[in-house]
Amino acid sequence: MRAASAAQSFTVSGTALTDRISATAPAGFELALDPVASYAPTVSITPAAGAVVVVYVRLAAAAAPGSPRGTIEVSSPGSLVRSVAVTGTVALTPPTASSAPTLTDFLPAMGSVGTLLTITGTNFTGATAVTFNGTSLPGFTVLSASAISVSIPGSISPGSGLLTVVTPTGTASSATSFAVVVAGPSTLRTGTMMPQGGVPSSGTLAIDRNAAGTEFVRFDANFRTDFHTGSLGVYLALSSASIRSQRTANPNNVLRVGTITREGAQTLAIPGSAAGFTHVIIHCDPAQINFGAAQLQ
Repeated sequence: MRAASAAQSFTVSGTALTDRISATAPAGFELALDPVASYAPTVSITPAAGAVVVVYVRLAAAAAPGSPRGTIEVSSPGSLVRSVAVTGTVALTPPTASSAPTLTDFLPAMGSVGTLLTITGTNFTGATAVTFNGTSLPGFTVLSASAISVSIPGSISPGSGLLTVVTPTGTASSATSFAVVVAGPSTLRTGTMMPQGGVPSSGTLAIDRNAAGTEFVRFDANFRTDFHTGSLGVYLALSSASIRSQRTANPNNVLRVGTITREGAQTLAIPGSAAGFTHVIIHCDPAQINFGAAQLQ
């Protein structure tokens, strides 16, 4: 907290007064009749014939930053009110080194959207913002005066930049950069293609989901089947039974993912989600025959 200013003074005198004299300071100032005594917003003076009283005035320690000004009103019942103009300047006190925050470390050193980041340092209490490369990281939690946790939101673009913690007493930035990277797809389920319809289909596949939430059917490099009809449909289904029979029972039992025209590694985006489906089927649409089915594990 800042200290009160040095005191200035003015004098008060009067004649034929019948009651006490009151002096009242404007906001931000305080008065005293003794420069080393306690100061207050108002002082009371006992009049004495011919006496001259010195009144001390100073900027209060609690005065708001800026340029406070106003008038000290000096009055006594039955007499005219006299005014003494006062003005001053209060500078914003910079934070002390002991109260300003410091950012000493963070873990992990890199992460993708959704990564929980822990920032360590000192004087984090009351933190008002956490930023990465100048962009706000909302939803942070002040775990203690020395730790903050925050998840990387989807609005953050990949790249490197400094982390910053802002508190009422200052701002602290990391000495090294945190890296936001693009997360690779996560594998939800896998399966092995089994022959159907007299076609020796084989190979492994998986259901993947990328960072944006899109799901894919991923065929691995060992995927093999017969393309004598030119192309095959890829379906999600509830069993290895024929697509025709499952669709006849209930159209929602199958979901067409797309078309493939070759063997080997490839991916098809699922128009929705694979949740609830148990099989991936490759299907000859013109002949209405399954060429292979993989049960998802």
